[in-house]
Amino acid sequence: MLNGTNHVNKAIIQLRKKLKQSNDQEEVRRNDALEVIDIASAQFKANLLKGKIKIGVPEYERLQKLGLLLSEKPTEIIENRDTTEDLDNETLQNVLESEEFETIKEQLFASMNELNEEGKRK
Repeated sequence: MLNGTNHVNKAIIQLRKKLKQSNDQEEVRRNDALEVIDIASAQFKANLLKGKIKIGVPEYERLQKLGLLLSEKPTEIIENRDTTEDLDNETLQNVLESEEFETIKEQLFASMNELNEEGKRK
């Protein structure tokens, strides 16, 4: 074997070892982070069941999202709707003018007004 070729082969072998080692280290770091997230999730669940929570809900949600990201799973589902599936104007008008829609709308407005009034009292 020529000297140049032998040197190139050794360099390639060394680079492969470094790359494998680098990938292994990243895998260990990701697994460690997932383990911490699992422990924190278990703590949240136990404390939730006991009625005392040390991790707030926003933190818990972020923890779960981080867990999904580290597991390489999607954190959101985005759907593209085709506008041809939307109601046509006539159907929409019929719904908007229906008595049932008016009743639901009135209930919704009453509920929202009630919540607003409660918020003002606090």
